[in-house]
Amino acid sequence: ATINLKQGPVNLLVGLIEPNLGLGTNWSYQMQGIQADFAFSPVTLTLIYGKESEGGAAGNTLTDDGANDDTNLFAGQLTYAADAFTAGIHAAFQDNAANDTDKNGLGFFFSAPIGAGKLAGEIVTFNGDASATTEYAGTQFFIGYNTPVSETLSLGVEVIWAQDADANEVQITAVEDDANYTLLDWAGALGYNNAPLTGCGIFDVSGDGAGVMGIVGNVKFSASEALTLYAKLGYFEPKEDSKTNLDSKLVAIANFDYAVMPAVTLSGGISYAAPDYDDGSNDDEQIVSTLQLGVSF
Repeated sequence: ATINLKQGPVNLLVGLIEPNLGLGTNWSYQMQGIQADFAFSPVTLTLIYGKESEGGAAGNTLTDDGANDDTNLFAGQLTYAADAFTAGIHAAFQDNAANDTDKNGLGFFFSAPIGAGKLAGEIVTFNGDASATTEYAGTQFFIGYNTPVSETLSLGVEVIWAQDADANEVQITAVEDDANYTLLDWAGALGYNNAPLTGCGIFDVSGDGAGVMGIVGNVKFSASEALTLYAKLGYFEPKEDSKTNLDSKLVAIANFDYAVMPAVTLSGGISYAAPDYDDGSNDDEQIVSTLQLGVSF
């Protein structure tokens, strides 16, 4: 349940909230918490607090020390929105008192209309304490342009990059992200339910903290008033291949949405991932197929 209170420029949400910072590569998370938005056009200030766990790993809510400490989340964003462009800065902080660790993310995002399309990008840097001797680290960005080329066809491309982690560091790609963000998500109503098996996410495609360099192309085609087709194709390589056996990964996704009747949508898709390892140890192709019936009330 969520309570939404509005008073003038203030919008307050209390309960189950699902806040996103920027374009989603710093923090995208559903949780119990409080979100306050202060809209003073063209600037909006957003403040977020969430209780990720009550009582730590032991789950003991009667005491609040050691392994029974809580995990708290704090975040904020300042957004400037105008006709010419939208831009903002955001910060997120996770304090895991039970394990004495913390994660921090600081990012900048923008979007701007260019011609008939939109140019958008985001850069985020991470730090924190993973243990007494190991630090969290990561710097990543993506930039993309999407545009309609006709009444029925839209095209887009995104370029991504992420720094690899040093020997005493653990690469992270978000402070919190329950959907394991990837630019291959959100091809129609299936969302990430039909996302291909990309391992640890698009910014750490190997899962070994080796970073990434990659490109994603996408197509949206309205075949009829009821039928919409989506396709995405991505190619990724670790930024530092000496830290992983993965040489590259090719990923493709094809989805459709068919409006059977008002408020009823039939969706389907197939996704494909082809990893290429230096030693050929795990080059098996991975295929996921999905069929979904969505009904809105």
